[in-house]
Amino acid sequence: MSEDRNGLGYWTLPKPDIEVKEWSRIPRVARTVPFGYKEDPDDADFLLPIKEELDALEQAKDPRHDQSAFKDKKKKNDKNTN
Repeated sequence: MSEDRNGLGYWTLPKPDIEVKEWSRIPRVARTVPFGYKEDPDDADFLLPIKEELDALEQAKDPRHDQSAFKDKKKKNDKNTN
């Protein structure tokens, strides 16, 4: 594959800065709008982030979040069954 991507409509999307938790607007590449974004009213070719939805999505994807909740429930159940 050629490294010349000028004419192919290639986009490098910005990575979110997790430390600052600042989300960037992204270019719209399809008709559907992904979860956590809304259409920019000033420019239909870009999507604006919805901070609350993107933060919730990041928290849900965090494996430590799921494991700790599972361990807490297991400890509680162990105490109740002994």
